[in-house]
Amino acid sequence: MFKITLLIAGIITALSPVLNSLWLMMVHAVIYGISTGFTLSVTSVILFDLVGLKSLTEALGMVSLFSGLGSVLGPPFAGLLYDTTGSYTAPFLASGASMSFAAILMFLLPVCRKH
Repeated sequence: MFKITLLIAGIITALSPVLNSLWLMMVHAVIYGISTGFTLSVTSVILFDLVGLKSLTEALGMVSLFSGLGSVLGPPFAGLLYDTTGSYTAPFLASGASMSFAAILMFLLPVCRKH
């Protein structure tokens, strides 16, 4: 479920530039809120399943580190994309693509763990 909601969040973010009515934006906000809320709320459970109790604190620290890096580097990168293209479409597509890519990597994780 985590992977699916992360993929939904990525797709809905990438679709943001084409939303041209209030109703579509409200539907977007609800879908985005539910999907990101779910992913954020189960992150520690997923990490526990992946690394176990002994390494959970380190894994949560790594998640916080990379989440913080995204929070620090994401807005300037989005601004650079806007300045380069003159449109907000590219930043939304980049953000949606990165979330979708993360979800795809999560789908591939069980295959990689077998090898």
